[in-house]
Amino acid sequence: MRILRLEVFEKDNKLVYIREKPVFAKTQKGIKATNTRLVNWAQKNFPEWTEVTVQPIERKSRDLPSR
Repeated sequence: MRILRLEVFEKDNKLVYIREKPVFAKTQKGIKATNTRLVNWAQKNFPEWTEVTVQPIERKSRDLPSR
């Protein structure tokens, strides 16, 4: 599971979304495609955007489920 932080900056606002993706892309091409989809979604839904950033959030070992 991959957790992403999506930040959308508008003129006076900063919106932060935490998205959980069920499939973890392992290749550079897959990671770039996932990030591009999120950026395109943000640009479509927030027409007054000035900047959009996508950052992965690392899980700590204690956050992972035990086996």
